[in-house]
This record gives sequence, C-alpha cells and structure tokens, in this order.
Amino acid sequence: MPINLGANLPTVHDWQGTNIFTNLMKQSRGLSSFDDPAEVPATIPQDANGYPLAAFGVVVKSPLRTGDDGEYQIKFKGKARVSALPNAITVVNQRMENDWQVADLTIPPAALSTLPGYKEPILMLRFHDLQDEAVRDISLVKKSLLEADGTAPTFHPVWVEHLRRFRTIRLMNWMSYWLPIPQMNWADRPKKDRLTQADTADFEVEMVRGVAPEYITELATILKCDVWLNIPPLATDDYVTGLARMMKRDLPATSKVYLEYGNEMWATGSHTEATWQGNYNLREAREEIKAGKSNLQKAGENEAEHQPLWAMRRYARRTKEIGDIFVGIFGSRSRNSRIRPVYCYQSVNPSNSLLPGLEFLESQYGRIASAIWGISPKTAVDEGMPSSPQVDDVLRSMNEGLAALIGGHPARDSQTPLLEQAAATAAWHGVAFALYEGGIGLSRTDQVPAEVAFDMMRHRWEIYDLCYRYLQAWFSYGNDNLLCWFIAGASDWGGIAGGPPDIHGLTWTVQEQNTMPIRALDAALARGDFEVTVGLAVPGRVDTRRHVERAADWERSLRNDRTWQSDDRLYLLNAPSAKSYAFQLVSERNTDAETTTEVWINNKKITTIIIPPGIGSHTSAVFKASLRKGMNALKMIYSDGTLGNYHLMVK
Repeated sequence: MPINLGANLPTVHDWQGTNIFTNLMKQSRGLSSFDDPAEVPATIPQDANGYPLAAFGVVVKSPLRTGDDGEYQIKFKGKARVSALPNAITVVNQRMENDWQVADLTIPPAALSTLPGYKEPILMLRFHDLQDEAVRDISLVKKSLLEADGTAPTFHPVWVEHLRRFRTIRLMNWMSYWLPIPQMNWADRPKKDRLTQADTADFEVEMVRGVAPEYITELATILKCDVWLNIPPLATDDYVTGLARMMKRDLPATSKVYLEYGNEMWATGSHTEATWQGNYNLREAREEIKAGKSNLQKAGENEAEHQPLWAMRRYARRTKEIGDIFVGIFGSRSRNSRIRPVYCYQSVNPSNSLLPGLEFLESQYGRIASAIWGISPKTAVDEGMPSSPQVDDVLRSMNEGLAALIGGHPARDSQTPLLEQAAATAAWHGVAFALYEGGIGLSRTDQVPAEVAFDMMRHRWEIYDLCYRYLQAWFSYGNDNLLCWFIAGASDWGGIAGGPPDIHGLTWTVQEQNTMPIRALDAALARGDFEVTVGLAVPGRVDTRRHVERAADWERSLRNDRTWQSDDRLYLLNAPSAKSYAFQLVSERNTDAETTTEVWINNKKITTIIIPPGIGSHTSAVFKASLRKGMNALKMIYSDGTLGNYHLMVK
C-alpha cells in the first residue's frame, strides 16, 4: 500500500518563498501609501466593494527570489497610471485593450539583488491619477504563463507540480481567520475577488485573514487530493453549513474531508496569535457554564481548578458537532469514511490535552468512534533548540527530538516513543491515528547564522537521513496512517533581510526540487510502503514490564514490584492478520493473598484471571480474543497488592 503522505500548505503572503498564485497580486501585502508603499501605511478611500478611489501603492513581493525576473503583464479596470519601484523595474506601453488597462512590466536580473536604498529585493506598484474611478481586478502575471487567449491558470504550475506528491493538503495556514467580531457566519468568509488573499503581519487587524474557500476546492480538484479543513473557532453553524455545501458541490467525489476545529486549541495564555484560538474556546466554555445547563461541567468542579478540562470538553464537543453538520450534508454513509472529524492534541501532554476530551465524548455519546474519526498529535521535531550556533549541535538536537518520538532519547525518563503512546490510545478507542504536523524543521533557528543553516539544509546528508528515518518511523505504524508534513513549499532557509533562518520548508525556493528533505520524501514515496514493525508482535511473548508508560530502565526493573488497582497498563500489540488468538497469562511470583488481573483488548473486557495465594508460578487457562490486523491495545488491570510479574503468551 502506498504511504499516505500529506502536507501543510504555507501561509499566503508577499514574502512567501513560493509563488502560489500565477497572479502575484493575490499574494500582495494590500493597499498602502503611494509615496512609500513598503514603509508608510495609509488609509485609502474605497468604494462600496473595497476598491481604491485615490492614489495608492502596494508591496507585491518582498523579497524577490530566483526565477522572479522576467516580463510580466499588468491588467486592471479603471482609470489610473501605473509605475513600479525600485526604478530598476520598468513599466512601459500602458494601453487600453477592450475594457482593460494593460501595461508591460520587466524585472531585470539585477533587481533580484538588494539595490541601494532598499533592505532587500522588492517589487512595489504605484497607481495614481485615478480620476475618481475605482481601480479594480488588478493582475500581474508573468507573460510565459499566459495562455493564447490571455488567461492564466490560477495556481503557479511549478507550485502545483510540487504538491502532486501529496495525497492530502492541510489548510490551517489558509483558514486561521481572525475577525474582530463575536462570530463568523458564512457571509463573513474571505471572498475570492479580493485584491489579495494574503495573510497580514499584523495580529488583530480589522480584516479577514485567510484564503477564499473556492481556491481550496479548485486546488483540490487540480491535485485530485483530500483536504484537511481547519474550521475557524469563531465559525457558527451557518458558516460550517455553507462550507460543507461548497465542499459537497465542488470537491472531487473521491476527496476525503478531514475536519479540525481551529488549531492547537489547548494553547492558552497571554493573548497572542498562537493562543487566541484556545483563549476563545476557553472563554466560551466558561461563559456557557456560567449561563447554566452545560454538560461541560461535572458536579463539584470549579473554575479555579477545572477550567482547562472544560475547554477540552468544549473542543471535543464542537469537533463532533462540526462533523455532524458535514455528515448531514454529505449523507449518513460519509461518517468516518469520507467525512473525518479529528481530535488534535499535544503529544507531550496527553493527560491535559487529549484524555479529558476523549472521556467527555465517551460519557456523552457512547463509543468515541461514533463521535470522531481519529486522533492526531503534534510530533514535529521542533523542540529544545540549542543556543549554540554550531551545525553539529543543531543536528544533535534534531536527532534527540526524533528519538523522543521513536524511542531512545538519552535524557527522557520514559523510554516509550510518543508515537507508541498515541497509537495505543487510538487502538484502544477504535479510532484512526494521524499526524497533523510532522517533520524536522525548526521554525526559527535563532542562534545559527543564516548562511550556516542554508548550507546545512542544502548539503548535509544528515538532513536527508533525519527526514527519511522520521517517515520510516511513522509509517512503521501503518502505511495508510496520514502524515501531514510541515510544510510544503519554501521557507527562508537563509533568513529575510538579516533575520533568522526558517527551515520548516522543504526548499528555499520552489524552483529548486532537489533538496535533501524533498529527496528523502521522494525516496519514501518511491519505496511505496514500509514494513509495519512497531508494537509487541503476536503470536509471541508479551513482557508485562514493556507497557506504553515504561521507564527507560524497564528491562532492569524488578519483576515483583507490587502494583495497585490504579496501575492499569496499556500495551500496543501488532497482529499480522485479523483473527482469534489464544492467550495465557503466566505469573512468575505471587503473594500470600488471592489476587485478580483483568485483561481488556481494544476497550472490551476479555476475562478476569484469579490467581490463588501462595503459588510461586501460575499459568492461567487459555482464553481467546479477536485482534484487528495491525495495531491493537491490550490493558491489564490489577487488584490491589498484585505483583506485576507476568507475561502473556499469545498463540
């Protein structure tokens, strides 16, 4: 089975290293002053449709990159004169063609270098002499991309070709809208005919941030891929219903739809771009409980101690509600097949960010699998960036981050890979297992000189090895488990205008597809599938010390440690086929009192084994249980005083 590799799409903005749209105006910074578009913000008079009525400027792209030089066509409607900055970029031959103003723009190769008076290579347009008529429908397209009829594809062909390797596109960076309004209805969504689809550098500005959903369906249709939609926290049922109807109407019939409520909703704290979504969810949970008649609060809970639990319960409930709305539009048979609600959480903190939500879903709706399709931890190798500027220290940190996911981290108290814990939890509840953000990129390598980071990403084979081992580790849990790499396209490996490098991207320019990360991804795709090797293989012997919360020295731990009823243990089993297996529980040492051990598999009680007192070794009668092919979760629940000294024989 081919591996299920997806990717997060980058944010749309003028400094993006990827030309996502052929019309560069769709990635421009927006309206600014005529005199100095890059430095002087301005409030430009606009008509009822938001089109400018007075002289204005716009930063189209900053910085310009390799491949951006060449000849372009400017088109717009209205009456205005257009020019460009810096002066090395020329605009000539402005003319009328039918109802359009048309001009020719040339970016010479010299403009790709920083020119005197500018911080970096930049392209700005200026419009003046509007004659009280709005300028609208501005486009700037490289002439080599124009068709014979003068039209151009929506998305840049190089960008589209780069994305064809991915089966799913995650749209978090296209759908994380901020609006200074209490809620977001379908009518408030970003519109396709806006001058720009770009994000903004300003948090909490009074505009919609994000890309029009029509562009999502258009791109998915071109790629014939699945989509992972991040529903804005402010979205009402009206918004969700409108989005579901559009997806049903415009997506390819084969496209699956993954649904996530917001992004990283566990993150709360001081009001920032990283926490406003979690803060909003927490605030809504508190307000609902204050209003009364809420199922988010258990008896005896108070705000001082339990509000984080309320937030996770509300997140879980809203995830289910969004899924229900989509299923209502797509049809009941689409649940958990084509429509896939996903509960995302922080892999290093499941007790606070995952378990409260799952417990709530189980208590309110019965089987968790009837409420959500799957769970998804964040497991990118991006924690613990060293303060050293040395490449070897950065690579060591990346390797340690990978070891935390797959096992073997020298400094971790637990030997258990974070992926194994997540897989066992998913198997226990009978839901799927996906990664919404995976990869090796450290977003801001602050201490590493830009030229050093750039050279590391381009030439060090350790980067290839890290990427490939990450993919191999993930798909060893199952080749159909979705991994969304973070991120597709380019990021600023060499920094912007002297800033720190950003090595999240697969390349530094989408024109270059022979980078170490891309080569690793393509090698994994060419391989086709990986052997599913993780978990405890059955048939075989299950050492009960090797549970998913085992200590790093578990193999040296005593086999007669006393356990208590609260010390239930979860194990990940890997079955070669779906069938019934025979089990026997072996006790190597017992106490003077009778004890019991319950055996559960995939959240279903199989048997209770009574171990008589005073027996040095005891082997239970054979009991049988069915396992799924691949990942299964086994749980041992001990009575008080039981000695945790067993192993299971599985035949």
